[in-house]
Amino acid sequence: MIKNKFIIYLLLSNFGIASDSIFISFEQILASVRAFHPIVQKIALTRPALKNSVRLARGQFDPSILSQFDEKNFNEKQYFSKWYHELKVPTQFGVDFKGSIDANSGIFLNNEDFTDDGTMLSLGVEVPAGRNLFFNERRLALQQAKVLQNAGFAIQNQFLNIFLKNLGTDFAEWLFSFRKLKLYTDAYKLAKERYEFMLQRIQYGDEAPIDSTEMSIQIQFIAARLADTKAEYALKKAKMNTYLWNADEKPLEMNENMYPAIGMDAVKKIHDSIYITDPLKILQNNPELIATQAELKTLELATRYAKFQLLPDVYIGYSILNTWSDPLPVWNYRENNKWNGYLYFPLLLRKERAKIQLNKIKEREKELELLQKTRELELKIKAMKEQYLQMSNQHNIFLLALKNSILLRDAEKTKFYNGESSVFLINVRENSLLDMNVRYFDNEMRIQQFYFDFLSTCGILYLIM
Repeated sequence: MIKNKFIIYLLLSNFGIASDSIFISFEQILASVRAFHPIVQKIALTRPALKNSVRLARGQFDPSILSQFDEKNFNEKQYFSKWYHELKVPTQFGVDFKGSIDANSGIFLNNEDFTDDGTMLSLGVEVPAGRNLFFNERRLALQQAKVLQNAGFAIQNQFLNIFLKNLGTDFAEWLFSFRKLKLYTDAYKLAKERYEFMLQRIQYGDEAPIDSTEMSIQIQFIAARLADTKAEYALKKAKMNTYLWNADEKPLEMNENMYPAIGMDAVKKIHDSIYITDPLKILQNNPELIATQAELKTLELATRYAKFQLLPDVYIGYSILNTWSDPLPVWNYRENNKWNGYLYFPLLLRKERAKIQLNKIKEREKELELLQKTRELELKIKAMKEQYLQMSNQHNIFLLALKNSILLRDAEKTKFYNGESSVFLINVRENSLLDMNVRYFDNEMRIQQFYFDFLSTCGILYLIM
């Protein structure tokens, strides 16, 4: 059962018009995304897919049963009837254990298939005595599948990093546009009230009629900004709606009474704990680097396999034979047995040596790529730390400037109502305060977006899920 109030509201109200405003935090949006978003569900499918890839590789070592039947009848004569059953047990070391039963009969049966009682039991083993004894293709496939599984988990986390970075960036922009919308809405309301006040003073002769024109221009100026902000807010809110889905995989939309809440405490907490950590230590768990390291490991395994291909390909098989007898067959491994062998060895080994060199070149390329990626991320993290320091200092400057702008506006407003100032000056102070508020909100938005960008670069943003 989903306990998050926001999700319950989405599902039960279907975004009907609410009587009270609802402020939605980033954590609530994140809870909805985690539960229902198709992209998150798609990324989650990576884990079972990777586990089944390893299972697929392990399947090469599964025991198998084979049964073959072959019979020929002509002119009321049974030429032959051959029935062959086999159980084969492969191992990781390339050794295969086999057991078989032949049941053969017929007047034209081949002599090598003939036994006294029509049955042949066999227990045997096939051993690779050359290149495939210590490292064979089946073991290579399994080990590479295990390595690629870890790489797949890392890639899954990297996809989540990118997705969550976009989500956080969009939420911060939605919050910024909402704060601007409220700012200009309040400013427009205040300008209209001041305009009405001016009209009264003009009627009593306390102000010149031209001052009403000055206030009209101020109202028009704020109205134009308000219109732009409304359009921007609608666009940012529509973008946030793309993240909202219900349990039936149907898209949802927020109603007009839903607004973003200020604050990203969970993300900021992770950021503050990582910010003081050494970049190289942070990068030890970076999904992008883990995936590259896994690719390098698969190349190293392929090179190791290629080196074993320099050895001759030798197989030796041995089976002990017997016929079925009551109550149990008696085995005579000295007299009743079967041997088989296989030898293959290319004389010049040009193909094998070329594969080794090509794999080594690929290894070296991947090593250099890993070094470059690590260095780039290390320097980027260091630069971002400096960037955050400057943004924080700038934010403090904007806050101080905002406080001073409020003081100047309030002082000018007092003078204005005492008749010691003009409409022009009060409008200048109001516009300056509006611009300073927008700059303060914009810088705060960029800091919030920085949290997501920094944690995504470090490769740990997915932890907030």
